[in-house]
Amino acid sequence: MMDKQDKEIARLFKQELPAAGKDPWFTRRVMNRLPHRQSRRMSPVEVACIIAVCLLIIVAFIIEGTIIISSQQIFVRDIVVMSTLTMMSLGVGGWIISPYLKN
Repeated sequence: MMDKQDKEIARLFKQELPAAGKDPWFTRRVMNRLPHRQSRRMSPVEVACIIAVCLLIIVAFIIEGTIIISSQQIFVRDIVVMSTLTMMSLGVGGWIISPYLKN
């Protein structure tokens, strides 16, 4: 059923729509002469945010590490905090790498 409707719509478009006009300045070679797309650059605000978050995560790791070392025990809270910091680190790593993976 859908195929018949699609074919009918395509046929109507071919019959009813005007043909594209000829432009002597535009050729397929124009597309080859266009400059290559530049990769997405990060804005200074984004770079500052990444640096700030990285520094805060490093400081949090250091503080939590000194708490664990000074207490000579590992509590459930310590495991939760360290795993949360690890997941945040992976998230920031993904945030940094994602613009390069899209290209």
